[in-house]
Amino acid sequence: MPQFDLNKLVVLHLYNYSKPRGEKDPLSLIEKNCDVVKLSTCMRIIYILNSDSLVSEQQSAAYKSLTDFLNRKDMYSIATRFERLEGAKAYEFLLFWIIGGINPQKTLNDTRILGDVRSIWTKMLKSPSVRTKRLVEMYLSFFNDLFTDSANLNKMIPNYNHLELPELVVTFKNACQNCTWARVNGFLSFLTAFNYNHFTKDNYFYAMESDLKLMKNRILNKVELSPNGTVVAFFKSKYEQSQDNLIGIDIRLKTINRLLETLNLLIERSTELLPSEHATLKEELNTENAEDHVLMDIESSTKDVQADPDEGNVGSSKYTF
Repeated sequence: MPQFDLNKLVVLHLYNYSKPRGEKDPLSLIEKNCDVVKLSTCMRIIYILNSDSLVSEQQSAAYKSLTDFLNRKDMYSIATRFERLEGAKAYEFLLFWIIGGINPQKTLNDTRILGDVRSIWTKMLKSPSVRTKRLVEMYLSFFNDLFTDSANLNKMIPNYNHLELPELVVTFKNACQNCTWARVNGFLSFLTAFNYNHFTKDNYFYAMESDLKLMKNRILNKVELSPNGTVVAFFKSKYEQSQDNLIGIDIRLKTINRLLETLNLLIERSTELLPSEHATLKEELNTENAEDHVLMDIESSTKDVQADPDEGNVGSSKYTF
């Protein structure tokens, strides 16, 4: 299954949107031209898309029609709040939203959102529509990862209900950020049994290091390496390993080593920083590793969305509504 490049993730988040009367609805143009998956709950509309779906003339025009409408600040658009998020910031937002983090009435106590999103995606999986089938193919791996991460984070919340709400929010904002970093950098595609409780602490990378070393040792106990470190034979197997299998094992071992190198750099540098500086360090590491394909075309990166210099215009990256 081809992996979704989280570098190219775009989220369009609208709250309290009112459809204009007497003119074309800008959202209908977005849905028609931009290969989006629409998630809507109550007052909130969220579009998930690939940045490649905003590059053609028609796609750019559709997006511009939306921003132009919102910037008019007329009777239809003035109450709408909008933000565009990209890359890791977009994924982090989705996680926090799905686990109920931005619900002002039931903050971190709203399992309905995860259920609603699953229902929308399940309907898409069953749809006979050619267009929907194409969207499913584009976003299948993305939603598999999103459901894995959000479900694991969501089921942790009852274990932290002893915390006061402000502390609970900070704890799970931090967990979503740490989980996003691990997902973007390929760790969670590899550590499928990782304990997500570690993400509530900034030293979670020690747990990932431990799990990776365990996996590495298990492989090394069963393989023979060439002088240059390439896997050339696999022991303790009932069946003879094909060359393709050996290549796969070799790639797996090299990927573990690459992930461990990333963690070692993070660990070495984090010992010199205050806890509040860890997020900045992780973003620096993402930038430094942006050219390295960690696993199955997953690239390291985070992209900060710059707020519009005109505060009256759309484009803020801070999801506070």
